[in-house]
Amino acid sequence: MKKLFTTVLFASATVIGFAQAPPPPSPCVPNLPGPGGKIVPDTLVNLPHATENAAYNTVVQFFVPQDTTVAGIPFPLTFADYTLDSVQGLPSDFMYLANPVSGVFPANAASCLTLYSDLVTSTPNTYPLIMFVTAHVSAPIETSQVVLIKGYDIVVDQAVGIINRQVNTFGVLGNYPNPAADATTIEFGSDSRTEVSINVYNSIGVLVYSSKVNATSGSNFTKVNTSSFANGNYIYTLNNGTKVINGKFSVAK
Repeated sequence: MKKLFTTVLFASATVIGFAQAPPPPSPCVPNLPGPGGKIVPDTLVNLPHATENAAYNTVVQFFVPQDTTVAGIPFPLTFADYTLDSVQGLPSDFMYLANPVSGVFPANAASCLTLYSDLVTSTPNTYPLIMFVTAHVSAPIETSQVVLIKGYDIVVDQAVGIINRQVNTFGVLGNYPNPAADATTIEFGSDSRTEVSINVYNSIGVLVYSSKVNATSGSNFTKVNTSSFANGNYIYTLNNGTKVINGKFSVAK
């Protein structure tokens, strides 16, 4: 993984402008353990899909290595930091925010990046992303290299049963962040004041979480603590006594 991460970061790149973006409601929390260079999710798992007419929020976790070796260089390189210069290719209604907010990811430490949209209105399609990063080397000489990270896509799916965010109908409106680490927030619509039962099941159908909330007419939010969940895929159900609806999310720590 370390060599793979370094190889990607030392690919050839072209510098382009920094994208301004307002912050999301709350910043992501860096929690990826070291050592070595890691990005979670990786490009094989990739980013969760977005759905038109719904909110979107997902987190990419990074751990920047302190040092590494590069093919063709006879000595190890020591990094000071990686600086996120921009994320290109985002749909027009998507934004991003790094933590640290400066975009400077220090070496031998965890950092994270939130990709989000308050309401997805972009045309359903696949949007390839490119993350432009400047790697700052502190030893044996001070130098820097602008590189890019490819392979990540945001896929916007056509809405099915959630047209124009029908918050007054009992239905799932999404959950974020996805993938989750310590918690995810489920948003759902309700047509009345009622008690809603929430159950979460793992990939083999075992119940891992259960709670009840008093929903009001319109949009509702409930937070699921996933700190004890293992990495993997989960399905949740919401039951208002007359109808059962469901959604899914993943956990990546």
